[in-house]
Amino acid sequence: MITAVTRETGKSTLAELISRAAYGRPAGAAGWTEDQAEMRKVLVAILLEGQSSICFDNLPYGCKVDGDEIAKLLTQEIFEGRILGGNSTIRAPANVLVTVTGNQLSATGDMNSRLLPIRMNANMENPARRKFARPHIEDWVDENRPDIVCAVNTIFRAWIDHGRGVFELAKPSRFVEWDDAVRAPLMWLGQSDVIQAFDSNTEEDPYRELWSALYESWFEEYGSAEISCKELIDRHIGFSVRNALDQLDDVGDAIMDMFDGDRMPTAKHLGFKLRRQKGAVVGEYQLISAKTSGTKSKRSAKWRICSVAQTPSSELPARAGR
Repeated sequence: MITAVTRETGKSTLAELISRAAYGRPAGAAGWTEDQAEMRKVLVAILLEGQSSICFDNLPYGCKVDGDEIAKLLTQEIFEGRILGGNSTIRAPANVLVTVTGNQLSATGDMNSRLLPIRMNANMENPARRKFARPHIEDWVDENRPDIVCAVNTIFRAWIDHGRGVFELAKPSRFVEWDDAVRAPLMWLGQSDVIQAFDSNTEEDPYRELWSALYESWFEEYGSAEISCKELIDRHIGFSVRNALDQLDDVGDAIMDMFDGDRMPTAKHLGFKLRRQKGAVVGEYQLISAKTSGTKSKRSAKWRICSVAQTPSSELPARAGR
């Protein structure tokens, strides 16, 4: 994910240079869509063309990059979908490099750990006016591609012969093959841990920020005490609605932000969001569903926010086996 604070910083050029260096040709252009059925058709068409790399260029400003189909393509060895304009289903190898570019992009949800962020900043108002020592950088990459490829392969070959078995990662990521092929060799050479870039995705995830604000304000107001969705709405939203929304306190503000101003939240709406977030840890806090009996009303179900360090092990969600 190549993003910048302003246009004309060189995002598209960088995406092209990466593809030229790795594959000897520019990346195939693709159109971004948030319609997942359409995205599946786009990806199938790209794979049928045999592209080595594709670039979704110039996503809308501030786009929250997410999508089930892209997530599948980035993590599965085989991608399956229907051919555009027909009913035939194809299965194709998903060995393709995916790049997305745009200004002020943020990876959200599962894309946090799938998109390596590259954040560019020209430190000037009009980046297009810059002068470069190599104005035709594409030609330079083409001419020097043998040296670039040789250097990359030398790193990996040295890792296999001398580093593997000697250097070990303190904390493996969720993608162990990537750890062994990219992350560990670079750290063995003394470079910084690439996983930190993915951590920045999580920290800047706008949805995480929403939940973090709710968790923190909730805990500050109630500690680990149990409270129902109806009580939360009545205390923090209902009073202000009868007067003025600008009187919302921190908890009320956080609840309203969860719904992005689309509608006035009710206890039912809030309960639906909390049930989907049940057991989730954000920062130092965790959302816990209190054990209640004698009521069938989901509005009356009790919830609490606990400090992760203080959450009893008996209340932690069971972990699935690997």
